[in-house]
Amino acid sequence: MKNIRYRIPLEVGVILIMFLSLIQDMILYNFVDRQTFYYANLLVFLGILFGMLGTSLFVVIICMLMVGIGSFILYFFPIVMSSWLKVYLILIVPTFTLIGYFIKTDIFLRKRLISSRKEIASFLKNTEALTGLGSMNSFVENYNRFLNTMTLRPKLDRALAISMFMSII
Repeated sequence: MKNIRYRIPLEVGVILIMFLSLIQDMILYNFVDRQTFYYANLLVFLGILFGMLGTSLFVVIICMLMVGIGSFILYFFPIVMSSWLKVYLILIVPTFTLIGYFIKTDIFLRKRLISSRKEIASFLKNTEALTGLGSMNSFVENYNRFLNTMTLRPKLDRALAISMFMSII
């Protein structure tokens, strides 16, 4: 499941959340009154907000609370409403919370990948594009550092210095 999720671009997740919100608005605009329409959009906003700001434990707790409180209020109090709308209003917050949480984790994953590109940039600077081996400039730079360490160390520790130089390359 993780491999599939990481292959989906971030833009697809954002488009999915916008598309689901648009579909909801198109369906509910004709079938419910204005007040229920506003409440449904407010619940979508709260779901996205909880998903974007919460940790995984917070998301699970919010989903369970919203399903529990929503089912208790809508089914055990005398609210006259069609059953599909009651189920929809119960499940709207957990659905958008999970989608928002997945988008947030994808954003932080991509941020972590971008922040680790400094190592990739230094690796690419020190290697040739054609051969993939160390470039001459990086060799000269490392060799000068190697010569400086050789003058600092006594003759008995030259094997250690040579092994350190080999690990740098």
